[in-house]
Amino acid sequence: MANWFHKNFGDDIWAAQSLSELEASFFQFQKNNKTTDDMAIYYRHESGNGLHCEVVGYFSPALAGFAKSQQALPCPKPTQDNLRLLAGSELAWLQLFSNNDS
Repeated sequence: MANWFHKNFGDDIWAAQSLSELEASFFQFQKNNKTTDDMAIYYRHESGNGLHCEVVGYFSPALAGFAKSQQALPCPKPTQDNLRLLAGSELAWLQLFSNNDS
């Protein structure tokens, strides 16, 4: 299976600006490229190594090129727990997680 990609946006307090910039970059990507229903960016709050939660973004495999342009790194498929859609197709969830193998 193709790799997912992740990017750590750091402390929850400071991540909102970075997520907003990523969302804007993705919308520009959509304007310039054909996108499909399996393209989505999710995020969630995760316990980091420090005292505070960190926000981590997850790019679906179909967004590999875009993910790399955002300095995201390959990772295993994330679990579904607490993932929220940042950008992309709402239909992606069914395609990416329907077999519950996360």
